[in-house]
Amino acid sequence: MHKDIYYISSRYKGDYYILPKNSRLTKKRIESGKGVTNTFYNNDKITFITNWGQKNEKGTISYTSGIYLLNDKSEPVEFVLNNGFFTSGTFFNNHIYVLTFDPTVKEEQILKVNLNGEIVKKFVLGRSPRFEFRSITTSNDFVYEPFADF
Repeated sequence: MHKDIYYISSRYKGDYYILPKNSRLTKKRIESGKGVTNTFYNNDKITFITNWGQKNEKGTISYTSGIYLLNDKSEPVEFVLNNGFFTSGTFFNNHIYVLTFDPTVKEEQILKVNLNGEIVKKFVLGRSPRFEFRSITTSNDFVYEPFADF
């Protein structure tokens, strides 16, 4: 919920719903039409982590994922990144952090992304990506991934 408005995402269809207090439910669609794996709130923006599915080019498996932001007027901005399958995200110190596994570089990473959609830092968690769902969150002054092998 953000400013008395509920945002509900549809995991596989790329749809989301806006339910303002004392109003009707409105269905919206992420223009790229891709699936949503995670939704969170940050500084007047609702953020959806999107995934575009698996690609196999010349025997190499890769993923395209994105960050879809809605500002306080529900106007969308989408950043498309070719850095693996994004499983979850969080917002911390004016940056978006996403947890991803990227088979093209055989790494599991947390990406630090600025609000222009640029990756400003990569934190490698492991050299062999895990394919189960994992998540990250923030607590006090830390971005936390509970199962990281640091």
